[in-house]
Amino acid sequence: MIGRSGREWTVRAGQWRPGHLRPHDGTRPHQVDLVGDESGNTFGALRRFADRRERADALALLGIGGPAVPALLDLVDAAESPPAVITAWAPGRSKVPLDQLIEPDDLLAQLHAGRRWKPAAALRLLVPLGDALDRFAERGFVPMELSPDHLVENGGGIRLVGIGRHLYRPPEGRLPDASGMSLPTTQMLCGAVPGPGAGRAEWREAQIGMLLRLAGWMCGGLAPGSWGVVDGAGQDEYLRASGFASVPSLVAGRLAETLASAAAVERTAEAERRVRGASCVVLFDEAACRSSHETRDEWKQSLVGERLSASVVEVAKDRVRVEVLADGSEKWPFNVYWQNTPEGERKGSRFIDLTASYSVGSVVTVVVSSIRPMTAKVVAGAGARARARRSVPPVQVNPESVRLGLLEEHGPDVIAVAALPAHRQASAMAALLSGAGWLMLEPERFGDVLATVRRLAPSARIVVAGRAGSRLAAALPSDYDEILPGRARGPRIAGRSADTLPYLNDPDLNAYATEVLKGQGGAAFKRRTFAPGWALALNEDTFKYRQGRAGKDQGRQLRTELDEITALYGSDTELLLRIADMRGRPGLRNENWHQMRVRLRDAASVLLGMPSSGALRNDLMHALLTRTTDSLHGDVTLRLLPVAPRLAQIYDPESRLGDLSLQELLYTREGVRRLGLLGRLATALPTYPVASLLDAVEPLEQPLVDALLDVPAPSLQFLVGRLGSDRLFEVLRPFIDGPDLDLLGQYTPTAWRLLLEGLRQPEHLAALGLGWALVVERDPDGAVDARALLEIARRAGVEARYAVRALLEAPTGQWPRLLASPEASAGWLRTFGRLDLAPVLDAFPDAADLLPRFSAHVLRAAASAGLRTELLETLERFAAGAGIEASDVVTAFLNIGAVADDAPVFAAEAAASWTAAELAAGVVLDDALAMLIEDPGRLRTWLVEGENLPREVLTGVLGTQPRSLGVGRTEGVALVELLEARPALLPLIRDLVFPSQRLRLLRLAAEHPEWNLARQTVRDALPGLLDHPEAERILALMLGGDLTFAQARVALDRNLDDSGRALLRTLGPLDPDDDLFAVASLYGAAMARDVAVLQQTRPGAAAAVRSWGDRWLPLLAGPSGAPIAALLAQFPCPGPAVSAWLRAAGQDGLTELGHHGHALLELVDRADPHPRDAKLLGDLLQLGGDAAAYRLIVQHGLPRRLWPEVVVLSGRPAEDVLLALWSSDGWHPAPVV
Repeated sequence: MIGRSGREWTVRAGQWRPGHLRPHDGTRPHQVDLVGDESGNTFGALRRFADRRERADALALLGIGGPAVPALLDLVDAAESPPAVITAWAPGRSKVPLDQLIEPDDLLAQLHAGRRWKPAAALRLLVPLGDALDRFAERGFVPMELSPDHLVENGGGIRLVGIGRHLYRPPEGRLPDASGMSLPTTQMLCGAVPGPGAGRAEWREAQIGMLLRLAGWMCGGLAPGSWGVVDGAGQDEYLRASGFASVPSLVAGRLAETLASAAAVERTAEAERRVRGASCVVLFDEAACRSSHETRDEWKQSLVGERLSASVVEVAKDRVRVEVLADGSEKWPFNVYWQNTPEGERKGSRFIDLTASYSVGSVVTVVVSSIRPMTAKVVAGAGARARARRSVPPVQVNPESVRLGLLEEHGPDVIAVAALPAHRQASAMAALLSGAGWLMLEPERFGDVLATVRRLAPSARIVVAGRAGSRLAAALPSDYDEILPGRARGPRIAGRSADTLPYLNDPDLNAYATEVLKGQGGAAFKRRTFAPGWALALNEDTFKYRQGRAGKDQGRQLRTELDEITALYGSDTELLLRIADMRGRPGLRNENWHQMRVRLRDAASVLLGMPSSGALRNDLMHALLTRTTDSLHGDVTLRLLPVAPRLAQIYDPESRLGDLSLQELLYTREGVRRLGLLGRLATALPTYPVASLLDAVEPLEQPLVDALLDVPAPSLQFLVGRLGSDRLFEVLRPFIDGPDLDLLGQYTPTAWRLLLEGLRQPEHLAALGLGWALVVERDPDGAVDARALLEIARRAGVEARYAVRALLEAPTGQWPRLLASPEASAGWLRTFGRLDLAPVLDAFPDAADLLPRFSAHVLRAAASAGLRTELLETLERFAAGAGIEASDVVTAFLNIGAVADDAPVFAAEAAASWTAAELAAGVVLDDALAMLIEDPGRLRTWLVEGENLPREVLTGVLGTQPRSLGVGRTEGVALVELLEARPALLPLIRDLVFPSQRLRLLRLAAEHPEWNLARQTVRDALPGLLDHPEAERILALMLGGDLTFAQARVALDRNLDDSGRALLRTLGPLDPDDDLFAVASLYGAAMARDVAVLQQTRPGAAAAVRSWGDRWLPLLAGPSGAPIAALLAQFPCPGPAVSAWLRAAGQDGLTELGHHGHALLELVDRADPHPRDAKLLGDLLQLGGDAAAYRLIVQHGLPRRLWPEVVVLSGRPAEDVLLALWSSDGWHPAPVV
């Protein structure tokens, strides 16, 4: 289809999630298609609308813009389809490329796949949507259908799609009809749509309710309608059941702001909930675990107030200097003045001279009272020797090992808090703890954390990993546990002494890397895989077994398993430990890893969404990871995961449902579905006794269980007392294996009551299907007769249930009109699979009479364009006069954008006659109709000058009067007849600018009727071909020799024979030259083609192969081919022997050829040297040598220092040269006489 932008759009694979009323086993009509443009790089969503007014509303909505609304790409106004727009395709999280996408990738698909959000994350994600809704409300739009199938999430952003269902304009009374709602929308609305008289505030309040239900669905995974009653207090309960701590207070006009505030509240509440539910808190103070040495000032301060023994080292009259001696080599000298001595206390009125009382070397007892300022006193009595300065050794502890042990013992309710010094925030320990989910804070905040824990979780166990620093120790309670490696009698964790936890004293993970990873992987890999590796090491038997297996492949498979398990379950460490523990059990440790990986991937989304409390998750984990005959992933995801919170509360592995326990039901698809129904009932009826629910589900046959799985909660509440009745199964039995069971998702209690107790015309239920009860429910006045629907289906040639579904999809107010026109309804149903023909009946009350004469597509487009029956009849008479189909005329009329006011020009018979003549002359129907509308005078001219029609036609074709180009009447008539016989010439003529060129082309075609000029090669050659003086000969070569314009010119210039033209065809777009033709004559066309391709990147390759031979081709194609080709192309080869020598000489020969050129080639040709002598030849040529000199040097092994003399003497006989060299110094000197 062609859009208004001129781009051509192609419908790609359909996105099949049809509306809940459309059949799943027939032709499934849909409103949106994935389309792509001709480039293949732009993808859009083609959205169809009922009429142009509805599309105008959609354009107004798109014009508001914003990040939550897709961009508009194009408009489509084709007669073959309803009015449509193309918006940018909003891609979801699907891993499939867009050009291969066939399954929906919207938010609902993610929910069905098991994805869930935390309440705070869901509210944050909806902030852009809230902002968009506020901006829509400013323009009068209040979208209500905010269901997950109308939203696309990707990368933390959200888009609103399904634009046609968001055109709610309450102030103007324009609302999408409820019959077109999707099933997810009906499950969210639950009938809570404001009435016709509701004001703007009421509509916004209802919209906020939909936004909150959407958030609840994203968190809990269960649709509101499947949960229960969600109006009023029921909505609050639904949100709390979905994980919300409180009901968000959203304000219309400030949705983005209040959503963000509610997200912050939920985040705080989530943190408080975690603390309240904590069974254990583990603390780590890294600074306290590092080694430390007491400073001198700290040592001095610790000795203040103690009686210390000191030695006198200096005595003056008014003071003594003493030195406190400590263990080790520590000394502390200081002064004591006379006032602080015993003598000073007894002074009285006499002068004190301390030299009379103290001497150097004597021992005294001192007491230090302050070190700043220094104050000490000599006292009587004995003193103790000062202690040495203390040194605290480091504590090597891995706090993550402690946390993992506590998770193993206490489950997921473990909080981990760590404090690291500022300079250690980028350390490996910080990376390990932050990546594992530890709360990182400053040491001074330990007191606040512990105070909060004592207030919210007073019974929580407090564990310190390593040593407690002073700040932490001051805040700790008296009953905390301290984990120190090497303490054999320390506290117990996970049923063992904490000292025996794996890798407790391995904070750098070096031992872990050696034992588990076999020394492979970097620091990040060690941290990432530590949790599953720790779980493996916790079980000694399993660890020894896996270590033995790892020795066979250096631990490659084990590392792969640990990395894969972390990638899948790393967001829930406690679950990861359970998975690793189960993988290590004897029954699973020998399972094929590739099969186990598939099971682990399938089970991830399910197990991550399951409550950790109770036995359901562990039993389900075992069922999903063990080998079973059924693939349970799909059923578990769709049936158990949405009801998991309630099902986990009532699940008892030993309870029985029929002959099997609930645990045994987890291993079969039928059992999972039965458990899913039990969960649905328990969720919809929370106060109902569990034993009664088991009794209700137990007698149900499996087909009935499958039929009731998608029934809304109100219907389940209605049916719970009737599940075991024979009447229910008797009514549903004919449809158990049929395609109508999906309609039960639309059944209300009223529909069920009608179906089971008082259905109108029940004898037609089997033929009309389960949709008949919905029709009766929505038609309380009895306007719909079952026999009328059967008649419409018979005429349409479809099953009667298709007619029922199509009727349900139409607004109920239109039903009487549709049934009153069975012929039109049947035709519409047959063509489109729908009954949305009410707008057509408004425009054409006699649609039943028009359908046999016009196609249904044409009538739909005509009604959308505002045409009426009178205009259609005018166009029909025009089509009859022109000899064409009426539907084609109406289609062309609409495609050119004509309106009803343009119709009078087609009423005259002359218009039909003129159009017939134009069509016979090759004019397109769209162009002919456009000319009639735009230039009505053309018809009058044609009527007056009818005998001059050929001249007028030729004038229009040439663009000027034929006489100005020397065209006579006879020739002109012949050229017009040529155009009539060969209309394919018109596109070629239209491409030419000058009339002379057009005339020359027509004359060539007339002179050579056997030529087929309507070829792409000819069209590509225009207009240059017609400007060539030898155009006729070139055309003959192009058409007879299958050549392009460029090739034909080469063939003409070179006067090539058949073999030469064959070479041109072989070369294709490659440019030929003399060298290539020579290569072709020597080695064939195939070789010439290869050389031509090579020459694109190796200039000179053709000349090289032509002169030096085809055996050089592999070297030219190699990495160094370009310089070789350039070198060889400079010098013609003297002969095959020289070529062979140069190939054998290799790089040395090519180097010397570059240095000496022709001289080297002549020397090689004359001397026939060995290839290894390439460098020797180069040196010889540097000296001016020739072939004779080379032979003397080689034959007689003359040393290099004699070569200059050899070159000078090379013209003399060899014997003379040797004699001269013999008698010279340096080479075999003559004997001394």
